[in-house]
Amino acid sequence: MTNPGHVDPGYAGCLHVTVINMSSKPYALVPNARFLRALVFKLDSPVTTPFKVPAIPQSPISDELLERLSPDFLDVTGRALAAAKKAIDSATRANVWAQYGLPAAAALGAALITGLVTYFAQARNVEDQIQALKEVNAAKRLDDLENRIPTAQRLQTLEFEMERLKAASASK
Repeated sequence: MTNPGHVDPGYAGCLHVTVINMSSKPYALVPNARFLRALVFKLDSPVTTPFKVPAIPQSPISDELLERLSPDFLDVTGRALAAAKKAIDSATRANVWAQYGLPAAAALGAALITGLVTYFAQARNVEDQIQALKEVNAAKRLDDLENRIPTAQRLQTLEFEMERLKAASASK
């Protein structure tokens, strides 16, 4: 029996049970042979609301009750194979995620972190270069240039070079 249930105190009538052979071997029900055990318990106190017998007694076995047993109920092998296939498919999906998705996510995360670190390092480097340029004294650099080659000498060199170019172009 899959679920023996219980009988309410005060019930009078037939008892019906569903018997299912869960074994792979047949089991014959023989008239007058034992196949069911009933346990009867004495209650410690009287029942507060005893079972009420319906006005028209009906059999608890109906077509609806019989239809509740699915057609594949006794197909234990088929149900076991379907459950195993479902478990294998689920494990396969988890394994594919572990093999491909997890490394891809790790690579993407590493690339993102590397990019952010590089960006901030370069941004800091640019800030340092700007600061260095601000610190350079442009007037001092011009004075140094003037001290090395005076402006008059530079202008004289340029005029000489221009005269030479004019003469070269006139002789052609």
